[in-house]
Amino acid sequence: MSIHDPDQRVQKGEGRHAAPPLHQLAAELTATQMQLQTMRKTHANTVEALQRAKEYAEQIIATMRESLLVLTPDLRIRSANEAFYGHFQVTPEETEGQLIYRLGNHQWDIPHLHTLLEEILPNNQVFKDFEVTHNFEQIGRRTMLLNACRLDHVQFILLAIEDITERKQAEDALHQLNQTLEEQVVLRTAQVQSLAAALTLAEQEERRRIAQILHDDLQQQLYRIQVQLLTILPEADSDPRVAAHAQKVHTWLDDAIRITRQLTVELSPPILLEEGLTEALGWLAAQMTASYGLQVSIRAVHAFSLPDEDIRVLLLQLVRELLFNVVKHAATDQAMVELQFDEAGALQLTVSDAGCGFDVTQAMANKTSSFGLFSVRERLALFGGRMDIASTLGQGTSILLTVPLS
Repeated sequence: MSIHDPDQRVQKGEGRHAAPPLHQLAAELTATQMQLQTMRKTHANTVEALQRAKEYAEQIIATMRESLLVLTPDLRIRSANEAFYGHFQVTPEETEGQLIYRLGNHQWDIPHLHTLLEEILPNNQVFKDFEVTHNFEQIGRRTMLLNACRLDHVQFILLAIEDITERKQAEDALHQLNQTLEEQVVLRTAQVQSLAAALTLAEQEERRRIAQILHDDLQQQLYRIQVQLLTILPEADSDPRVAAHAQKVHTWLDDAIRITRQLTVELSPPILLEEGLTEALGWLAAQMTASYGLQVSIRAVHAFSLPDEDIRVLLLQLVRELLFNVVKHAATDQAMVELQFDEAGALQLTVSDAGCGFDVTQAMANKTSSFGLFSVRERLALFGGRMDIASTLGQGTSILLTVPLS
């Protein structure tokens, strides 16, 4: 047997299981080494990039004005920024590694913070703008907004703390100021309305006084003159010229007495003291018909007996002013006055006509020509009421007066 038989046997019988040639193994080893070198380089680059990213993130956190904490999953403080240390007057040595609730002599052991970190955050990726007010040992009572975010890829929790104490104090001060201003506005409004009511009553009282003078003094004097004239009229018959003059004087006296009677009633309608608003408006309608030929219809589903004399006087005066406007400008002899309550319980009084109408915008832009409407609106506003005008040329006008009765 030849000494080369084993090699020949291997070559003949086991050729399909033969080891790779040495040059192939060397090539594979070289390729593997190159891959390892590439992986090491990539790993080094990744580590370097992560380190740079970490340093960059830490620089951002360090320069932020808000207080920031980085917490571990077990709620221990891994790091904090300078804003946190400065604001809450603690040091890194007594902060890092501490359970957040034990920090600063347990001043962060806040029930709301427990709820946020242990109940809300585990079920949510973030929570935002959670307001907490707490008494801190070093800095006193502060109000803060807490924002937190779970950084699951690095197993950290980022907790941002914004101290809004001064802002809250400013907001509270502004709210208090607004409330004070609102109270002052309400008070001043009540004072103005009270003054307006007093002025309306004073005006009506002055009207009564003048009406009383007209009735008790002037009318009586006119009656006396009329009686004296009647006594000399028979003697004047002998002289036609004297008789004619005496008759003229008699006629003038009749006119003067009639006018003073009318003025007495218009200045102080007795019905204002005795009846409700509906009856007073009915009396006014009769007066407008007798004096100006204006036919006024009154529509009311209630008696509208108003206990406040100032409101009754005001509304009667305003309706009279609006009916005078119908007489002067509407070119019609028909008008309607309607009374009702709105849903809020305010009295609504509408004066309407089917006359010529007018341009509301143009009319309200000229205070001189529309003084009556301006007067109605402003006097009504003093009682907290408003006036709404709807008018179409050639179709008529409707003016709604709304007066709160409370």
